[in-house]
Amino acid sequence: MGTYASAGARFGPDLLWTAPVTLPMMYTVVYLSSKLGQVSGRGLSHAIKDFYPRWLLWAVLVGVLIGNTIEAAADLGGMAASINIFLPVPIPSL
Repeated sequence: MGTYASAGARFGPDLLWTAPVTLPMMYTVVYLSSKLGQVSGRGLSHAIKDFYPRWLLWAVLVGVLIGNTIEAAADLGGMAASINIFLPVPIPSL
C-alpha cells in the first residue's frame, strides 16, 4: 500500500485513467496463471522455460525481481512514514 500512497501523493488523480486499462490486464494474467497451474501443475515461469528461449525466461525473472524489490522498498518506506506519525523522530536529510 505504500507504493500506491506514494504515487497518489505525488500524482493525485492524474493517473486514474489507467485503472480501466490495467485492471482487465491484471485480471487476465492472474486468471490465466491460475488456470495454467490447475491444468499443468506447473507455474508460469516453468511454462515460459518449456516453450520460450532461455533469455526470455531470464528477462522475465529479472523484471519480476526488480519490480518486487521496488515494491518492497516502497512498502517499507510507507510503513516507516506511518510509524513516524505516531513516534515523531527527526529524519536526517541526505
